[in-house]
Amino acid sequence: MTGYGGKSVVLEEQQALVAYLDGLLREVAVEPPPPAAKTGPPPEAPEMAAPIAAPAPEIQELSAPVFQEAIIPEWGEMPFHCLLFRAGGLKLAVPLVKLNGVIPWPGHVSPMPGHRPWNLGVLQHLDRSVKIVDTPRILMPEDRLPAPPAVPGQIVFIDGYRWGLACDGVDEVVTLDPESVRWRTARTRRPWLAGTVIQHMCAILDPDALSATLSSGDWEKDCGGEDGRRGRGRDSLR
Repeated sequence: MTGYGGKSVVLEEQQALVAYLDGLLREVAVEPPPPAAKTGPPPEAPEMAAPIAAPAPEIQELSAPVFQEAIIPEWGEMPFHCLLFRAGGLKLAVPLVKLNGVIPWPGHVSPMPGHRPWNLGVLQHLDRSVKIVDTPRILMPEDRLPAPPAVPGQIVFIDGYRWGLACDGVDEVVTLDPESVRWRTARTRRPWLAGTVIQHMCAILDPDALSATLSSGDWEKDCGGEDGRRGRGRDSLR
């Protein structure tokens, strides 16, 4: 039986994972450090010249601070319904308007040789060939991946059954108010992350952006170095 200590550890892990994804929302450009001062003999004293009148200083107008506006998908402009599901200990949310369905894990999918490790294989479902994705591997840092990998419990379908997100299981459907979501302010990297909801300790996926990123075959380019190390190359999924 799991005691209170065990529950506390699980809660801390969830909070740490949400903090990780929440940190991805803020993409701050790092300025390069100033060049180091050159060492050498002191310069010779310059000859004194006649003083020259300094020109009047130019008056520059101070620019107002720039605030980045949150990027809210069309489905998030009004209160919207989301399905909460779990993958590798991380709680995720997918908007119902972008959800195609959920089925139990079939026990086996047809592997696709030569493709990335996060591509578990293909599942024939409703006369469609659905690519099944190892969800924790594409969304989480390597040091937080479950070891050994857990057997998926269910599959969440998105983008017209083009992709199936393998997950531990689904939880419940919740209604989210746009004001309760911490929306991201940049989509240059990790475009699949729409925002986070601290109340439910979950990250909201943008299924359209996630599908486009997976289809691009260049996870490193679209998601940055950290995710790129998990991408292991540039092989498209066809």
